[in-house]
Amino acid sequence: MSTFPVQQNGRLSAKEAAAHAAAFLRELLATPKAELRLDEVELSDDDRVWRITLSYLGPADPGQSGFAEFLHKVQDMPGSSIERIYKLVEVDAHTGEVRAVRIRRV
Repeated sequence: MSTFPVQQNGRLSAKEAAAHAAAFLRELLATPKAELRLDEVELSDDDRVWRITLSYLGPADPGQSGFAEFLHKVQDMPGSSIERIYKLVEVDAHTGEVRAVRIRRV
């Protein structure tokens, strides 16, 4: 994973935190870079955690395995059932370590 310089206050910038979140999710889900979209960035009230919302296209049926492979097969088919899936990634604001990945309901 890329390392970024920590700001003088000891906290990563929003851009740095988003890059950590995207790299982690890309590796975890084997998602190509172009398929991830940054949707929201929020710093917790105590300045300890960045909450980064990322999204990607995937099958509407969450039971479908190998979503990336499936997506590439069906995206050009008429009537394919794909939707945008949102993930909330919590990143430690000081270390850049990913603390959690959750389903983000929209």
